[in-house]
Amino acid sequence: MRRMVGRGGLLLVLISWGIAWVWSLVNQSVPLEEPDWRVSNLMAFLEAVPPQGRPFRQRPSPSKAAPASRPVKRAGPVELNAADSAGLEALPFIGPTLAGRIIRFRSALGGFFEVAQLSEVYGMDSLAFAVVSQRVEVDATKIHPLCADTASWASLRRHPYIGVQGARSIERYRSAHPITQLDELASHPPIGDSLFSKWKPYLRCCTCVD
Repeated sequence: MRRMVGRGGLLLVLISWGIAWVWSLVNQSVPLEEPDWRVSNLMAFLEAVPPQGRPFRQRPSPSKAAPASRPVKRAGPVELNAADSAGLEALPFIGPTLAGRIIRFRSALGGFFEVAQLSEVYGMDSLAFAVVSQRVEVDATKIHPLCADTASWASLRRHPYIGVQGARSIERYRSAHPITQLDELASHPPIGDSLFSKWKPYLRCCTCVD
């Protein structure tokens, strides 16, 4: 009970003191149009301090504004029969090792005939091929074919599609039947239409007369 009375008395004292202070301010002779210097300093301080929770950010001047972004130009597709190692390595999933394998396979073939052949390169998995095939193209006019009627057995067997057995079949046919047209090889039983269609982009008849 004594504590409550003590607190109540203290509160009354504070209220009385506050009323007396306000009354003294009202009765001062300072004109209303000339604010107290303490109030002016307080307002200047509040204007300089940013509100809590909102960081102070200075607006950039027009001369320092960031330039407008330019549209990014996408590179065109890579031509497989002309690309060097650096050009191939720029493609996704292709590093120096795989780029070297692609170039060696291309050299052995004599050039790529279609994009699908890229999937035959060792190390080119299905995911990599699905992505890379959308960013490459093939110019089949850059293929270097072999002369089916005059090429040596050794050069024929080195071709990845012809191999040893195919070279023997071509050699046996032309030893018994001089090649006058390239399509004649499809009629040879060891070769047939299916195998010949795979060879055809890489063979030509160099001595044939149209």
